[in-house]
Amino acid sequence: MAANHSVIKADFFHGRCAFGGVRLNMRIIYRDGYPVDSPQDGPTCMLGEFVVKAVTPAGVTRRTARTCQIDFVQGLTLDDLLSQIEINGLHHFCFMEIDEKYFGCRDFM
Repeated sequence: MAANHSVIKADFFHGRCAFGGVRLNMRIIYRDGYPVDSPQDGPTCMLGEFVVKAVTPAGVTRRTARTCQIDFVQGLTLDDLLSQIEINGLHHFCFMEIDEKYFGCRDFM
């Protein structure tokens, strides 16, 4: 994975649950220790999978190089956000392989 990997982190309102929020990102699918090739013709692409992971701390992490805050409309739920990702087919993804590094997650974001 390239050093400029992009993720979305959605923080929950304090006290809503035991977690501070969720991390949404794409990662390469591995099978038997090797990335899975995309069935598409063209440049070398590796299949990606959409991952939702609960995270404990809310707020910006120390490992973040850049952060942008986007306030959601009041009443928007995690289910609303995930539904839009699925409805628009954004959970299907391929990483481009260039010089044995994988790129493309910023396109998903």
